[in-house]
Amino acid sequence: MMRKRGLFFLVWIVVLLFSAQSFINGMTAIALTEDKEKNEQQLFDNEYGKASIQYQIKENHVDWQINIHKNDNKGPTRLTYSLQDVKDKAVILPTTVKDDQSSENLFEVKTDKSIADYGQVVEKEVSTAIKNDQIKFTTPVVSEVNLKISLNTKTGDKAEEVGFSKEYPITLVKANVTESTTIQSSLGSSTVGSTATSSSEATKESTSGDVTNLGDADEATVDSAKKEAEKKYEETGRPQVITRSAADSVALAGKTYTDIIPEYTSNEKGTYPTNFWQPDEKSNVINHQGNVGGESSWDGITSWDGNQNNKKNSYIEYGGTGADADFAIRKYAKESTQSEGLYDVFLNIRGNVQKEITPIDIMLVVDWSGSMNDNNRIGEVKKGIDQFVNTLAASGISDKINIGYVGYSSPGYLNDTINLMPFKDAQQRIKTFTPNKASGGTFTEKALRDAQNQLSNGAKDHKKVIVLLTDGVPTFSYKPSSVKSIANAPKTLTEGESYYADDSENTIIGQGNSSSLNGYYTYSPENGNRGNYVKNYPTAKYSENSTYVRVPNAFVATIGQAVKIKEAGTEIHSLGIQLNSDKNADLTSEQVQNRMKQIATKSDSGVLYYETANKASGIANYFSNKAVQIIGTVSGGKVIDPIGKQFNYVTNSLEVTSVAGSALIPNYTEPEKNGEIDINNLNLGKGQEIQIHYQVRINTEDENFVPDKWYQINGRTTFTPNQELPDSIVDFGVPSAKAPGTTIDLTKEWDEFDSNILGRSDLLFQVSRNEVPIGVLRITSQNEKLDDKNIWSRIGVQKISAADSPYSETIWLPKFDNQGNDFKYAISKELTELTNYESAKINDNTWKNTKIFTPLSLKITKKDSITGSLLKGAEFAISGGDLSESTLLESIGDGTYVLPKNITLNKGKVYEVRETKSPDGYRMLNDPIRIEIDATGKVSISNKELSNANLTVADNVITFDVPNKAKVPLPSTGGSGTWMYYLAGSLALVVVGGYFFYRSRNSKGVA
Repeated sequence: MMRKRGLFFLVWIVVLLFSAQSFINGMTAIALTEDKEKNEQQLFDNEYGKASIQYQIKENHVDWQINIHKNDNKGPTRLTYSLQDVKDKAVILPTTVKDDQSSENLFEVKTDKSIADYGQVVEKEVSTAIKNDQIKFTTPVVSEVNLKISLNTKTGDKAEEVGFSKEYPITLVKANVTESTTIQSSLGSSTVGSTATSSSEATKESTSGDVTNLGDADEATVDSAKKEAEKKYEETGRPQVITRSAADSVALAGKTYTDIIPEYTSNEKGTYPTNFWQPDEKSNVINHQGNVGGESSWDGITSWDGNQNNKKNSYIEYGGTGADADFAIRKYAKESTQSEGLYDVFLNIRGNVQKEITPIDIMLVVDWSGSMNDNNRIGEVKKGIDQFVNTLAASGISDKINIGYVGYSSPGYLNDTINLMPFKDAQQRIKTFTPNKASGGTFTEKALRDAQNQLSNGAKDHKKVIVLLTDGVPTFSYKPSSVKSIANAPKTLTEGESYYADDSENTIIGQGNSSSLNGYYTYSPENGNRGNYVKNYPTAKYSENSTYVRVPNAFVATIGQAVKIKEAGTEIHSLGIQLNSDKNADLTSEQVQNRMKQIATKSDSGVLYYETANKASGIANYFSNKAVQIIGTVSGGKVIDPIGKQFNYVTNSLEVTSVAGSALIPNYTEPEKNGEIDINNLNLGKGQEIQIHYQVRINTEDENFVPDKWYQINGRTTFTPNQELPDSIVDFGVPSAKAPGTTIDLTKEWDEFDSNILGRSDLLFQVSRNEVPIGVLRITSQNEKLDDKNIWSRIGVQKISAADSPYSETIWLPKFDNQGNDFKYAISKELTELTNYESAKINDNTWKNTKIFTPLSLKITKKDSITGSLLKGAEFAISGGDLSESTLLESIGDGTYVLPKNITLNKGKVYEVRETKSPDGYRMLNDPIRIEIDATGKVSISNKELSNANLTVADNVITFDVPNKAKVPLPSTGGSGTWMYYLAGSLALVVVGGYFFYRSRNSKGVA
């Protein structure tokens, strides 16, 4: 017996081993995952507080969260942290997460590589607490990091001191591609849960495998699911994922896209696309090229006219090319013809229908209650459903769609159903199914139950969707028998009702005109006949502690039905139309809205499938949008487009238009001057394209502006095509623009009356722009013109200095202002004061320095005209001008003669100097010497006998020479020498007489 048992046990072991080997070598891929599990590490727990860090590795990034609680007994502290890649010692720049829990506005990431704290994330202000005790950020995927975290203390006016600082080595353990801690059995070479992508094939998309959620299922259920997964893998070839997370449905295959990253060049010319195109060679804009083949190679087109109606050039395509691309994006700019410095920016987004869509079952659930007659809501429903059906019909995938319709009101009124059937069979019926007039109350719970029953009868592997439309609160419900806390409801917002019904009786209750159950009627579920009236609220058993709680309204059961539907894997998309308050139920319009939101599905990625229509006309748009959202490649898409630092958004210039396929335009808001353009809930299907257009002006008035330098018009501009895949983000190419500068001239003229240039020096001038001082400009003797020493000039100056000390020409001169109006530059003031000069503005660019006139003295030097020797004994008198009488010059005694000390000569006057006595043996000047001092102080003299007077004006003294000629004396009568004169005269007479006698004789004797 023992041998038989042993043999049986051995056989059993062999069978198990063989089965395991067969399982390992098989061809299916199955992963058992525990979703949302994160790796957490304790950081510190001390007198400053306590903190831990957790991370979750995603496909192309890591999500981080620091949980920190500060101890306020240490007073305000400033938190800083930084990360370094252990492998290559490189600083890791984190990106703060934008959500309600984020403290992004409280922290600053130091991105300047030139500073010592580059890469640090610094709390902007000291504090005693971090918002929500959480800091969320993302980084690229790394294997090992050093985290440094510090808390700096601040006391009064004292400088901050480091109170606590420590480094933590963190080794990241990468989970499998399901992005959570996973127990997996991988058979063959399949990758569990995704299609592997090559880093070199940047444009290839990865498609998630089918997900089957088991919740808290036992092992037998898990084994059964494994077998079903193996079977499905053999049938479809799609990887299968089995998860134990909170109920997920069989999911629609979602594509993620590897970003085709635009390339940019940064150098002395600025920052601009490496692969670019321009409207023309002289253009002040430069744009990024599109790609080719749906991959990360660029099209090489370097020029086209930038016509916004062009829907061919410069697109970056994903998931295919041309009309087969899943989606395509384009961004470019061109100069406006309206004004200089004004640029038009265009973004195009084109969608398509999903190529590999999981078959989908859709049930329309439409409120037919009497209030739907208001504002012709029921008419708008008819129009919207017509558009919904037309959109699905034109999608090219209608063969993969089943559709039905539940129209509802209250018991005994309008209620009807089109059963779930293939789209082509239901198409025309659904278009004509909605009544022209509505009536009755609102029994939303039953309508949802009926719709789910239809979906449950459909194929199990189809995606299930309910589209609910209602304009009011539920006025009827089934009577709840037990309730649960809303906190336990999957895919449901917690704000609103605190409980939801998890079980109900078959009795219908309600007031008929309010959701309130503070007194209610009962109704027959068979025929809707009204029964008894109950004065009090109904009660239901609270499953968590077996106590009974009051059920205040019909929302409790309605939300409970929605929770059951969501637990079954069906998505509920809903629209609330012009919802008002419910006074009988003591609910404000906001509280009603919150409860309506609880009916809708909140996805795992946080997307709430609920919208509101404040106008009846919004109903049709909702249906059109919803159809595209369900089947389009752009589903709840999002564009984030921050305005660049060097540009200002032009107010009210933003417009979003459909440029192909009657695409619906989402609501959008006007950005701030230097803010961010956000376009959300963008849904685009086959052949649909929208264009975003706005204008920016380059900020030439910024002190750091450099003319003719390329500046990026925007920050990183991104597009998220699917709201359910928020990490699948792609980049637009960002255009750059530049603006010209101008120059200024400075001319300095010098005018010295005395021709003495020794008083000149370097000068500073104030430069004004539109009559506002902006800086200074220096001119020196080095700027003297070669052909005129009295002119200094600087021509074509591009930069000026901000201040005189230290003087540095760093401020550029842009041509125009922020509105495109040309600046007027001028040299507005001479800042350097020279004591002996007067400064005067000639024009906007020319200033003249005139030496200040000082009354002059006079110095005359008497010289021999031949020898140059000084001559004494002369006398001179001066008169005219402002002199009241003739005044003798004083003799120095060496042949020079000067004005008396109390007398000076002034400008604008004419004086005469007359020689009244000449030195002995010299002739006296016949005419006076005219001295003219003009209005500028220039001195000139005139006298026909003075050919070379050596006139100079120096040290406020007029100096010139008066040369005198010696007299030639005749001998006196009776003197000893007179006979010589007579003898010479007689000889002359004899010679002349003889000459004439000789000529006379010769002429007579000629034969």
